[in-house]
Amino acid sequence: MRCVPNSARLVVVAMAFLMLSAAPLSAQQETDGLTARIDTWGRYYRVGEPVLVRILVENHTEETISNAGGLPILASLELSQGEAPGKKAASVPTLDPATQPQVFAPGAGHVMVADVAKLFPELGTPGFYHLRIQADNMVSESIELMLAHPYNEDADYSATLKTDHGDLTFDLLASEAPDHVRNFVDLARQGYYDGSLFHVIASGEFIMGGSQSEDDTRSIPYVLPSENTDVTHERGTLSSVRTSPDGPDNAVQFIIDLDRKPEFDGSLSVFGKLRSGEDTLKALEGTATSLKNFQPFFKPLKDVVLRKVVITEKPREENSDKPDKDATGGTR
Repeated sequence: MRCVPNSARLVVVAMAFLMLSAAPLSAQQETDGLTARIDTWGRYYRVGEPVLVRILVENHTEETISNAGGLPILASLELSQGEAPGKKAASVPTLDPATQPQVFAPGAGHVMVADVAKLFPELGTPGFYHLRIQADNMVSESIELMLAHPYNEDADYSATLKTDHGDLTFDLLASEAPDHVRNFVDLARQGYYDGSLFHVIASGEFIMGGSQSEDDTRSIPYVLPSENTDVTHERGTLSSVRTSPDGPDNAVQFIIDLDRKPEFDGSLSVFGKLRSGEDTLKALEGTATSLKNFQPFFKPLKDVVLRKVVITEKPREENSDKPDKDATGGTR
Protein backbone atom coordinates (compact mmCIF):
# COMPACT_ATOMS: atom_id res chain seq x y z
CA MET A 1 0.00 0.00 0.00
CA ARG A 2 1.35 3.38 -0.82
CA CYS A 3 0.33 4.73 2.56
CA VAL A 4 2.42 2.12 4.37
CA PRO A 5 5.85 3.26 5.59
CA ASN A 6 8.55 2.37 3.05
CA SER A 7 10.32 -0.05 5.38
CA ALA A 8 7.11 -1.97 6.06
CA ARG A 9 6.23 -2.01 2.39
CA LEU A 10 9.63 -3.39 1.44
CA VAL A 11 9.23 -6.18 3.99
CA VAL A 12 5.82 -7.08 2.55
CA VAL A 13 7.13 -7.06 -1.04
CA ALA A 14 10.22 -9.07 -0.15
CA MET A 15 8.19 -11.67 1.74
CA ALA A 16 5.73 -11.92 -1.12
CA PHE A 17 8.37 -12.48 -3.79
CA LEU A 18 10.20 -15.04 -1.67
CA MET A 19 6.94 -16.98 -1.42
CA LEU A 20 5.96 -16.69 -5.08
CA SER A 21 6.98 -20.22 -6.03
CA ALA A 22 4.38 -21.56 -3.61
CA ALA A 23 1.79 -18.83 -4.09
CA PRO A 24 -1.49 -19.50 -5.92
CA LEU A 25 -1.09 -16.35 -8.03
CA SER A 26 0.81 -18.13 -10.80
CA ALA A 27 0.20 -19.93 -14.05
CA GLN A 28 2.43 -22.46 -15.77
CA GLN A 29 2.41 -24.97 -18.60
CA GLU A 30 4.97 -27.44 -19.95
CA THR A 31 6.10 -27.28 -23.59
CA ASP A 32 9.03 -29.03 -25.31
CA GLY A 33 10.84 -29.67 -22.05
CA LEU A 34 10.47 -26.14 -20.68
CA THR A 35 8.04 -24.92 -18.04
CA ALA A 36 6.95 -21.29 -18.43
CA ARG A 37 5.29 -19.58 -15.50
CA ILE A 38 4.15 -16.06 -14.66
CA ASP A 39 3.90 -14.99 -11.02
CA THR A 40 2.58 -11.79 -9.49
CA TRP A 41 2.60 -10.35 -5.99
CA GLY A 42 -1.10 -9.67 -6.44
CA ARG A 43 -3.49 -9.17 -9.33
CA TYR A 44 -4.32 -5.61 -8.28
CA TYR A 45 -2.37 -2.62 -9.59
CA ARG A 46 -3.02 1.09 -10.02
CA VAL A 47 -2.90 2.76 -13.41
CA GLY A 48 0.33 4.71 -13.76
CA GLU A 49 2.32 2.50 -11.39
CA PRO A 50 4.64 -0.43 -12.22
CA VAL A 51 2.94 -3.73 -13.03
CA LEU A 52 5.65 -6.14 -11.93
CA VAL A 53 5.51 -9.81 -12.84
CA ARG A 54 8.05 -12.57 -12.34
CA ILE A 55 8.67 -14.91 -15.25
CA LEU A 56 10.21 -18.33 -14.62
CA VAL A 57 11.40 -20.67 -17.38
CA GLU A 58 12.57 -24.06 -16.13
CA ASN A 59 13.89 -27.28 -17.66
CA HIS A 60 11.79 -30.07 -16.18
CA THR A 61 13.46 -32.86 -18.16
CA GLU A 62 16.55 -34.96 -17.46
CA GLU A 63 18.27 -33.63 -20.59
CA THR A 64 20.32 -30.46 -21.09
CA ILE A 65 18.57 -27.97 -23.39
CA SER A 66 20.60 -25.50 -25.46
CA ASN A 67 19.75 -21.80 -25.22
CA ALA A 68 22.56 -20.34 -27.32
CA GLY A 69 20.34 -17.79 -29.03
CA GLY A 70 18.35 -16.83 -25.95
CA LEU A 71 14.62 -17.04 -25.37
CA PRO A 72 12.45 -14.12 -26.57
CA ILE A 73 10.64 -13.97 -23.24
CA LEU A 74 9.33 -10.40 -23.33
CA ALA A 75 8.43 -10.66 -27.02
CA SER A 76 6.40 -13.78 -26.19
CA LEU A 77 4.16 -12.04 -23.65
CA GLU A 78 0.56 -11.71 -24.82
CA LEU A 79 -2.08 -9.45 -23.25
CA SER A 80 -5.83 -9.83 -23.74
CA GLN A 81 -9.02 -8.29 -22.38
CA GLY A 82 -12.46 -9.85 -22.43
CA GLU A 83 -13.14 -11.87 -25.57
CA ALA A 84 -10.70 -9.87 -27.69
CA PRO A 85 -7.72 -11.79 -29.13
CA GLY A 86 -4.40 -11.42 -27.35
CA LYS A 87 -1.80 -8.90 -28.48
CA LYS A 88 1.97 -9.01 -28.33
CA ALA A 89 3.89 -5.96 -27.15
CA ALA A 90 4.47 -3.50 -30.00
CA SER A 91 8.02 -2.81 -28.84
CA VAL A 92 10.32 -4.73 -26.51
CA PRO A 93 13.95 -4.23 -25.48
CA THR A 94 16.50 -5.90 -27.74
CA LEU A 95 17.23 -9.43 -26.59
CA ASP A 96 20.68 -9.83 -25.05
CA PRO A 97 21.46 -13.58 -24.93
CA ALA A 98 24.19 -12.87 -22.38
CA THR A 99 21.50 -12.14 -19.79
CA GLN A 100 20.24 -15.74 -20.05
CA PRO A 101 21.96 -19.08 -19.46
CA GLN A 102 23.55 -20.66 -22.53
CA VAL A 103 22.08 -24.01 -21.57
CA PHE A 104 19.34 -25.22 -19.26
CA ALA A 105 20.66 -28.10 -17.20
CA PRO A 106 18.10 -30.60 -15.88
CA GLY A 107 16.04 -28.86 -13.21
CA ALA A 108 17.68 -25.48 -13.92
CA GLY A 109 15.74 -22.35 -14.71
CA HIS A 110 15.90 -18.66 -15.51
CA VAL A 111 14.02 -15.93 -13.63
CA MET A 112 13.38 -12.36 -14.65
CA VAL A 113 11.17 -9.56 -13.32
CA ALA A 114 9.47 -7.29 -15.84
CA ASP A 115 7.31 -4.19 -15.65
CA VAL A 116 4.68 -5.11 -18.22
CA ALA A 117 3.10 -1.65 -17.98
CA LYS A 118 6.08 -0.44 -20.03
CA LEU A 119 5.36 -3.04 -22.71
CA PHE A 120 1.59 -2.68 -23.01
CA PRO A 121 0.07 0.84 -23.20
CA GLU A 122 -3.34 -0.83 -22.76
CA LEU A 123 -2.53 -1.19 -19.05
CA GLY A 124 -2.94 2.57 -18.79
CA THR A 125 -6.71 2.01 -18.84
CA PRO A 126 -8.53 0.59 -15.77
CA GLY A 127 -10.01 -2.87 -16.22
CA PHE A 128 -9.36 -6.61 -16.05
CA TYR A 129 -6.70 -8.18 -18.28
CA HIS A 130 -5.11 -11.57 -18.88
CA LEU A 131 -1.39 -12.07 -19.44
CA ARG A 132 0.35 -15.17 -20.75
CA ILE A 133 3.44 -16.35 -22.62
CA GLN A 134 2.70 -17.58 -26.13
CA ALA A 135 5.57 -18.85 -28.30
CA ASP A 136 6.41 -21.94 -30.36
CA ASN A 137 8.59 -23.49 -27.67
CA MET A 138 7.28 -21.74 -24.58
CA VAL A 139 3.70 -21.37 -23.37
CA SER A 140 2.15 -20.44 -20.04
CA GLU A 141 -1.39 -20.37 -18.80
CA SER A 142 -2.86 -16.89 -18.45
CA ILE A 143 -3.01 -14.94 -15.21
CA GLU A 144 -5.49 -12.16 -14.42
CA LEU A 145 -4.39 -8.59 -13.76
CA MET A 146 -6.68 -5.88 -12.39
CA LEU A 147 -5.80 -2.26 -13.16
CA ALA A 148 -7.61 0.15 -10.85
CA HIS A 149 -7.96 3.88 -11.05
CA PRO A 150 -5.07 5.59 -9.21
CA TYR A 151 -5.70 7.00 -5.76
CA ASN A 152 -6.49 10.69 -6.05
CA GLU A 153 -5.46 12.73 -3.03
CA ASP A 154 -7.65 15.60 -4.25
CA ALA A 155 -10.82 13.50 -4.41
CA ASP A 156 -13.56 12.68 -1.93
CA TYR A 157 -14.18 8.99 -1.30
CA SER A 158 -17.07 7.01 0.10
CA ALA A 159 -17.33 3.31 0.87
CA THR A 160 -20.43 1.14 0.66
CA LEU A 161 -20.24 -2.02 2.78
CA LYS A 162 -22.56 -4.64 1.32
CA THR A 163 -23.92 -7.12 3.86
CA ASP A 164 -26.69 -9.71 3.95
CA HIS A 165 -28.71 -7.19 5.99
CA GLY A 166 -28.31 -4.35 3.50
CA ASP A 167 -25.81 -1.60 2.73
CA LEU A 168 -23.84 0.78 4.93
CA THR A 169 -22.42 3.84 3.16
CA PHE A 170 -19.68 5.87 4.82
CA ASP A 171 -18.14 9.18 3.82
CA LEU A 172 -14.38 8.69 4.23
CA LEU A 173 -12.53 11.49 6.02
CA ALA A 174 -9.39 11.88 3.92
CA SER A 175 -8.62 15.34 5.31
CA GLU A 176 -8.65 14.07 8.90
CA ALA A 177 -7.06 10.62 8.45
CA PRO A 178 -5.40 10.47 5.00
CA ASP A 179 -3.29 7.35 5.63
CA HIS A 180 -6.21 5.33 6.98
CA VAL A 181 -8.51 6.36 4.14
CA ARG A 182 -5.94 5.51 1.50
CA ASN A 183 -5.22 2.17 3.15
CA PHE A 184 -8.92 1.29 3.38
CA VAL A 185 -9.53 2.28 -0.25
CA ASP A 186 -6.56 0.17 -1.37
CA LEU A 187 -7.71 -2.90 0.55
CA ALA A 188 -11.29 -2.54 -0.68
CA ARG A 189 -10.22 -2.16 -4.30
CA GLN A 190 -8.11 -5.29 -4.00
CA GLY A 191 -11.18 -7.17 -2.81
CA TYR A 192 -9.48 -7.88 0.51
CA TYR A 193 -12.70 -7.41 2.49
CA ASP A 194 -14.87 -9.48 0.15
CA GLY A 195 -16.21 -12.38 2.21
CA SER A 196 -14.62 -11.17 5.45
CA LEU A 197 -16.44 -11.33 8.80
CA PHE A 198 -17.93 -8.99 11.34
CA HIS A 199 -16.36 -11.00 14.13
CA VAL A 200 -17.44 -8.90 17.15
CA ILE A 201 -20.90 -7.36 17.60
CA ALA A 202 -21.42 -5.76 21.01
CA SER A 203 -24.89 -4.20 21.05
CA GLY A 204 -24.81 -0.60 22.22
CA GLU A 205 -21.01 -0.56 21.98
CA PHE A 206 -19.44 -1.32 18.60
CA ILE A 207 -19.13 -3.72 15.66
CA MET A 208 -15.69 -4.97 14.65
CA GLY A 209 -15.05 -6.08 11.08
CA GLY A 210 -12.33 -7.01 8.64
CA SER A 211 -11.50 -10.44 10.06
CA GLN A 212 -10.52 -13.10 7.55
CA SER A 213 -11.32 -16.04 9.83
CA GLU A 214 -13.56 -16.98 12.74
CA ASP A 215 -10.67 -17.12 15.18
CA ASP A 216 -9.23 -13.86 13.88
CA THR A 217 -5.72 -15.26 13.33
CA ARG A 218 -5.12 -14.13 9.75
CA SER A 219 -3.88 -10.62 9.04
CA ILE A 220 -1.39 -8.84 6.79
CA PRO A 221 2.04 -7.93 8.12
CA TYR A 222 1.92 -4.19 8.62
CA VAL A 223 0.43 -1.56 10.90
CA LEU A 224 -0.43 2.13 10.58
CA PRO A 225 0.55 5.01 12.85
CA SER A 226 -2.48 6.42 14.65
CA GLU A 227 -4.01 9.59 13.22
CA ASN A 228 -5.63 11.27 16.20
CA THR A 229 -8.25 13.77 15.12
CA ASP A 230 -10.81 16.06 16.69
CA VAL A 231 -13.61 13.89 15.28
CA THR A 232 -15.53 12.34 18.17
CA HIS A 233 -16.78 8.77 18.29
CA GLU A 234 -20.54 8.81 17.71
CA ARG A 235 -22.95 6.17 16.48
CA GLY A 236 -21.95 5.35 12.91
CA THR A 237 -18.32 6.47 13.02
CA LEU A 238 -15.81 4.21 11.29
CA SER A 239 -12.45 3.92 13.02
CA SER A 240 -9.27 1.92 13.45
CA VAL A 241 -8.47 -0.91 15.84
CA ARG A 242 -5.39 -0.70 18.06
CA THR A 243 -2.88 -3.55 18.13
CA SER A 244 -2.33 -2.78 21.83
CA PRO A 245 -3.36 0.04 24.21
CA ASP A 246 -0.31 2.13 23.32
CA GLY A 247 0.57 0.50 20.01
CA PRO A 248 -0.04 1.43 16.37
CA ASP A 249 -3.27 0.69 14.51
CA ASN A 250 -4.19 -2.63 12.95
CA ALA A 251 -4.11 -1.82 9.23
CA VAL A 252 -6.90 -4.24 8.33
CA GLN A 253 -9.63 -4.38 10.95
CA PHE A 254 -12.06 -1.59 11.75
CA ILE A 255 -14.74 -0.58 14.25
CA ILE A 256 -18.21 0.88 13.69
CA ASP A 257 -19.42 2.68 16.81
CA LEU A 258 -22.95 1.93 18.00
CA ASP A 259 -23.15 4.76 20.54
CA ARG A 260 -21.21 7.76 21.77
CA LYS A 261 -17.81 6.38 22.86
CA PRO A 262 -15.83 9.16 24.58
CA GLU A 263 -13.23 6.65 25.78
CA PHE A 264 -12.20 6.16 22.13
CA ASP A 265 -11.72 9.88 21.44
CA GLY A 266 -8.09 10.71 20.70
CA SER A 267 -7.19 7.02 20.77
CA LEU A 268 -8.78 5.24 17.81
CA SER A 269 -8.37 6.95 14.44
CA VAL A 270 -11.74 7.97 12.96
CA PHE A 271 -11.68 7.79 9.16
CA GLY A 272 -15.36 7.59 8.19
CA LYS A 273 -18.91 8.62 9.10
CA LEU A 274 -22.13 6.79 8.28
CA ARG A 275 -24.11 8.60 5.60
CA SER A 276 -26.85 6.03 5.04
CA GLY A 277 -27.82 2.58 6.26
CA GLU A 278 -29.13 3.09 9.80
CA ASP A 279 -31.66 0.27 9.31
CA THR A 280 -28.82 -2.05 8.28
CA LEU A 281 -26.79 -0.97 11.29
CA LYS A 282 -29.74 -1.79 13.58
CA ALA A 283 -30.12 -5.21 11.96
CA LEU A 284 -26.43 -5.98 12.47
CA GLU A 285 -26.59 -4.75 16.05
CA GLY A 286 -29.45 -7.17 16.73
CA THR A 287 -27.38 -10.23 15.78
CA ALA A 288 -27.37 -13.01 18.38
CA THR A 289 -23.89 -13.40 19.91
CA SER A 290 -22.02 -15.22 22.65
CA LEU A 291 -22.30 -12.07 24.80
CA LYS A 292 -19.90 -12.29 27.77
CA ASN A 293 -20.77 -15.89 28.56
CA PHE A 294 -17.75 -17.46 26.90
CA GLN A 295 -14.81 -16.51 24.74
CA PRO A 296 -14.50 -15.09 22.23
CA PHE A 297 -16.81 -12.48 23.71
CA PHE A 298 -19.64 -11.05 21.58
CA LYS A 299 -18.90 -13.42 18.71
CA PRO A 300 -21.92 -13.84 16.38
CA LEU A 301 -23.46 -17.29 16.72
CA LYS A 302 -23.70 -17.40 12.92
CA ASP A 303 -21.23 -15.83 10.51
CA VAL A 304 -22.08 -12.24 9.60
CA VAL A 305 -20.37 -11.68 6.28
CA LEU A 306 -19.17 -8.50 4.62
CA ARG A 307 -19.82 -9.42 1.00
CA LYS A 308 -18.05 -6.52 -0.69
CA VAL A 309 -16.84 -2.96 -0.21
CA VAL A 310 -17.53 -0.64 -3.15
CA ILE A 311 -15.42 2.52 -3.32
CA THR A 312 -16.84 5.65 -4.94
CA GLU A 313 -14.64 8.58 -5.94
CA LYS A 314 -15.75 12.16 -6.60
CA PRO A 315 -13.37 15.00 -7.50
CA ARG A 316 -13.76 17.66 -4.83
CA GLU A 317 -13.95 20.56 -7.25
CA GLU A 318 -16.62 19.03 -9.49
CA ASN A 319 -18.62 16.73 -7.25
CA SER A 320 -21.93 17.53 -8.91
CA ASP A 321 -20.72 17.44 -12.52
CA LYS A 322 -18.96 14.10 -12.92
CA PRO A 323 -20.25 10.53 -12.55
CA ASP A 324 -18.98 8.34 -9.75
CA LYS A 325 -16.09 5.99 -10.40
CA ASP A 326 -16.18 2.45 -9.12
CA ALA A 327 -13.25 0.39 -7.83
CA THR A 328 -11.65 -0.07 -11.27
CA GLY A 329 -12.19 3.53 -12.33
CA GLY A 330 -15.15 2.86 -14.63
CA THR A 331 -18.33 4.89 -14.32
CA ARG A 332 -21.41 3.43 -12.67
